Amino acid sequence: MLRLKAPLLGIIAVALLATTLAVPAAAQVTETGRVVFVNGIPGTRIDICVNGREIRSGLPYGRQKAKRLFAAQKLITIFKKDPRRCRGRLLARKRFDLLPDAELTVVATRGRPDRIRIFSSTDLVAGPSAAFRYAGDMGPVSLKFDMWLKVIGDEPLVPVNPVANGVAWAKGSYSSAPFPENAVVRVKARRYGRTRVIAVSPKVEYDFGRCVEWILVGTRGTNARFVLVYRNVHFV
Repeated sequence: MLRLKAPLLGIIAVALLATTLAVPAAAQVTETGRVVFVNGIPGTRIDICVNGREIRSGLPYGRQKAKRLFAAQKLITIFKKDPRRCRGRLLARKRFDLLPDAELTVVATRGRPDRIRIFSSTDLVAGPSAAFRYAGDMGPVSLKFDMWLKVIGDEPLVPVNPVANGVAWAKGSYSSAPFPENAVVRVKARRYGRTRVIAVSPKVEYDFGRCVEWILVGTRGTNARFVLVYRNVHFV
């Protein structure tokens, strides 16, 4: 049987310790995902809790909170604004799996049965793109975007024919589309089959690698609005 002398054992221990300390710090970091929380409940400020920890207090309607979280199963609970943390009137709760490098949008809504809608932006098309989401409780709607192209110098924007979506959008519907880098885009919403516009987004200028989510929220035409979430597309 091989026996090691005490001095040799000490040398081996020091070598093992040095090897452990030499492991890059990045290899010890747990992977994360990015989640954008949106308040889609008109007239209500909400407290957002994840796994029992409050990450935003009193978020107003139509506003958002971005948070990077460790990749794992999450329990999100939505409370009506309360001075206590993660206490008070419970509005909604949902479990979901957050995967490494995920890009999720979580929308709190008023309508039953599913009061929390989750949209994934992880697989959006490469390059400048748009993601359209409907998380409202107004019944079927139709979306249409107007697009202009920027030109060199001080020339005015050149309009492009608007694209109409004749398909009725139900709550939870989503779609995505690429846009040219020099595009300026504005989105409008109507109740399906009607002509009156109930929500208009601001104009968005596109550039390389930009992705914009248009999220329609609301319970009726008078409180409908678009929430815009900006994401950067990472190229492989």
